[in-house]
Amino acid sequence: MIFARAAVSSVWIFSFTAEKNFNSCPRGFDFLEVQDDYKSHFDINKDRLESLDTKIQYLSQNYVEPIPTQYDLILCNPPYFNPSEGLLSPNRFKNRCRFFIDASHAELIATIESALRHKGRAYVLTRNAKPPTTAKLNAQVVGDIRGTTLICYERIIGDTAPSIQGG
Repeated sequence: MIFARAAVSSVWIFSFTAEKNFNSCPRGFDFLEVQDDYKSHFDINKDRLESLDTKIQYLSQNYVEPIPTQYDLILCNPPYFNPSEGLLSPNRFKNRCRFFIDASHAELIATIESALRHKGRAYVLTRNAKPPTTAKLNAQVVGDIRGTTLICYERIIGDTAPSIQGG
């Protein structure tokens, strides 16, 4: 993992070239985060990677806002709980990391569905062991990380948004 720290509410988005050369660097790496407190950590790690021929950018936005790019790979560690499923902290920052405050799990899956290219994959950590089904995504539990389910979603129906151009 390149990031020294990552928020529980983070959505990491990678845009890889379609080549089969797995030794090459991705041409684009987008880090989407709703809390700007993590930008300084992102900047430190980006500086460490300055020699890579890869576009690396921080997207300060909620995943329910339109994402105009489609991706080959999305890595996502969203909040695990709905606000009704636990005791909210007096700390708003902690709540945004732990609970779906700004958007819902269903909205996250809809964004993944629209942001993945055909045959693209998203890996999502969740406390929900049964992945939701959609018409455009195949979902499969692929692992367990310390009691947290890792789900792989694969886009099975073609693109609906423009592909990334250039790099």
